[in-house]
Order: sequence, then C-alpha cells, then structure tokens
Amino acid sequence: MFSSKARFLLRSCVAVFAAAVLALVPATAGAAGLLIPAVPMATPPDALSAYRGQTTCDPVVKPGLAALRSMIMGYYGVGRDGGITRVCSSARSEHQEGRAWDYMLNVSNPTEKAVGDDYTLWLTGPDSSGVMAGNARRLGVMYVIWNRKIWSASDAADGWLPYDGVSPHTDHVHTSLSWDGAFQRTSWWTGTAVAQQDVGPCPVYVGEFAPVYSGPRYTPCPAPQPRPVNRGTSASLDLDGDGRPDTLGREKATGALWFYAGNGAGGALSRRVVGTGWQMHDSLVLTPDVTGDGRPDLYARDLAQGNLYLYPGDGTGGFTAPTIMGSGWHMHDALLAPGDVTGDGLADLWARDRATGRLWLYPGSAGGVPTAPRVLGSGWSMHDALMAPGDLNGDGFADIWGREAATGTLWYYTGDGAGGVATRTSVGAGWGLHDILNPTKDVTGDGRPDLLGRSRTDGVRYLYPTGTGGVPTAPRSVGAGWLMHDTVL
Repeated sequence: MFSSKARFLLRSCVAVFAAAVLALVPATAGAAGLLIPAVPMATPPDALSAYRGQTTCDPVVKPGLAALRSMIMGYYGVGRDGGITRVCSSARSEHQEGRAWDYMLNVSNPTEKAVGDDYTLWLTGPDSSGVMAGNARRLGVMYVIWNRKIWSASDAADGWLPYDGVSPHTDHVHTSLSWDGAFQRTSWWTGTAVAQQDVGPCPVYVGEFAPVYSGPRYTPCPAPQPRPVNRGTSASLDLDGDGRPDTLGREKATGALWFYAGNGAGGALSRRVVGTGWQMHDSLVLTPDVTGDGRPDLYARDLAQGNLYLYPGDGTGGFTAPTIMGSGWHMHDALLAPGDVTGDGLADLWARDRATGRLWLYPGSAGGVPTAPRVLGSGWSMHDALMAPGDLNGDGFADIWGREAATGTLWYYTGDGAGGVATRTSVGAGWGLHDILNPTKDVTGDGRPDLLGRSRTDGVRYLYPTGTGGVPTAPRSVGAGWLMHDTVL
C-alpha cells in the first residue's frame, strides 16, 4: 500500500507526464472534422504551395477565393468579409490579382479571436486525417497572416513566425492562394492533387506588371528585360504584296508582334498577331529586300548579346526564321535602313554610335550581311528619334528626319548621293507631343514618303503628308489605341 504522501507524488508525476504527452500532440481545430471537402479525396494532399507573389494587375475575384470565402463565413457565421480585390498600386499584394481574401476578425473581441484562431489552426494544423497543414495544402494556400504572425507554405517546417509588416493583422486574417488554388484546381475541389504547380504569368519587362493570366504555365519564368527603346526607324513598307504600306506593332505587355494591313491612306484595314517573343530585341527596323526574293525584310538586334538578326519577310505580313548577321551591335542606339545609298543595288544600313553620336554607314551585301562601316559624320546625339523615310525631295537620294531631343524641333537632312547627308533644315517645332515617329512610303498619292506620329498622351496616330522641302503638313487622325505598343514600324 502507498502512503498518502506517496499517492500524492504518484498522481503528480502522472499529471506531469500526461501534460508532457499532450504537449507533443498538435492541437486540432474545432472545424477539423466538420469542415471537409465535398468530394472524395482520391490522393494525399497536394504538395505545399511555392510562393508566387503578385506579378499582374488583374483585380478580378478568382473562383477559388470566392468559394473559400463562402465556405468559411458560412461555417463560422462570425466576422465580416474584408474583400478579395484591391486597386493596383506600387504596394504588391495578391489582392491585386484576386488571389487573397481578408476575413475581418478582431483579436480584442474574444469570440472573433477564437474564430480566427480556429480558422488558422484548421488551415495549418492537422486535418481530419491528422496530416499537418492538410487543408492548406488541399486549398493551395501560400501563406496566412493573423495576429502579428505569419505561416508560409514555403516555410511550413518553421511553423508560425513573427510578422512585422505595416499592418499587424489584429483585425483580420489574410489568406493568399496559389494560382492552382485560385482556380480551384487543387484536391479540395477535385479530389486529386495537382501534379505540377502553375507558376502564373511572367513579367516581360523590368519593373512592369506581367500580362494578365491566360492559362497555366509550368516552366520557369525567364528573367524580365529592360523595356526596349527604338531611336531609329525606317519607312513602313508593303509587307503583304497588295501595293499598300503596312504597319507592325510590338505589344508592350506581351512582346507579340502585330501586323496591320494598310488601307492605302495611312490607316489599317485589319490586324493579326504574326509572332511572339519579340521582347528579346531592343531594336527593330524594316528594310527593303536584302534576301533576293523581292519582299521586305526585318533587322532586329538581340537585347541580351547585341547580335544582329535578319528575319526574311514571308510576303503575308510575317517573317520566317532569323539568321544572325553579326555581333557587337550594342555600340549603336539607333539603326536605320534607308535602302541602297551607295549605288550598288544592295540595301544598306545607317547606325548611330551610342557613345560618340557618330553616324555610320554599313554598306549592304548579297544576303543582307552588313559590311565594313565608315563614319558619315558626328553630332547626331542631339536627336532622340532618327528616321529614314527615303527620298523626300525627288533627287533620287535617301534623306533623314531627326527630332531634336532638347527642343522637339524636326530637322530634315538631304542625302548626298554617296551614303551621307549634304544639308539640314528645320522643318517644324512641337514634335515632342509624339512618343513614336515613323515614316511611311507614300500614302497620299504625291509620290513622296509621309510621316506618322503617335500621341504620347492618348495613343492616337496621326498622318502628316509631306510637302515640298521635306516639310510635314497639317495632320489628320488615322486611328486610335496604339498605346498598346512599345514599337511601331
């Protein structure tokens, strides 16, 4: 028999041991066995969601968030809906993609705090089968923030960690979902775990939003590139063989190349995509035929390495597979294709040296490979736009328009017949209102090239017919909606 003292000590030891055992057993949410998927689970829970932060501006409620909100608020019946979407701003958040929900619960209210604690434990603690974070995994939860703490699927082994963001989240629970969770592709909704996680939209340019979500992507995103800037351009040409100059535009959000069939009066009849991935180039310039098939072609400089590519025209507005024409072209910040300026029947190139402002002539060769250059002159850094329209004054020599960066003045340089320029004349002021200027083969019927300019404020495109002496005359609008492009040819 144990003495009363011994029995007291034994009971004390048992109590301590039981408490220690209980401490090793994870707490279970009150909702754990009640709030369960509506479909049978055919697989174990999905893998923990990788962190995929906001990349797009798409504040549209995604179905997975709407369903989660309805389910949780319907079950608990406490608290308020804090919303899913937010207006896009510089402060990145999955709210701006419709992938995050705020459940308004206040920690100073005991009932609401109890609900917040239970909801977050239901997500990150054992599910009805005892799997840690099983519900978060099946729903595609990336992270949860509540009462100065954060749980992240990408750091699930560390559990709940201190959160020191601007908002302590003492008045709401924040839940962000993966793209798979946002579109209800995870096992909570399907019964089958996703085999491969959707990485979501990829940014194209540094510091800019990615294109709006259009479908799953399972390959890693390439590194975003600096937004390309074209300082040189050449005349729009007939790309589809109908005798009318056409237009190309590179979409700034996606890098897609659009072909606009010309209407013969400076506008467009129709448009269609003729290629993707063109953000790899930081300079694009149309050139008269250099491949010998009678069709206009396209030179493009590789942003990453400075290689010069030639894309042969296909005669329908698009281009065939490119060939590298040379390397080291990063030394130039403006490329222009005036056609044949040396008199040998082969199309040539002009290029401005980025460091010195010198203008170089690269004589062409059969097949389009530029040959050894020579300097034509210096002082060309004064221009932020250079254009090769062709022959403006009817003397048979290719001329140049240049916009002065400091004043917006447009200068007209007459060709000298030897590949360079002879004289220059001011032909107008106020050209800074356009962010893109590009010449076009004649669309007014007078035989002279004309000039097109895009308004930098509203994207309206204007046609300036060319008068005598290379002077652009009064403009007329030929279309709107051109702000979608970062390059227009």
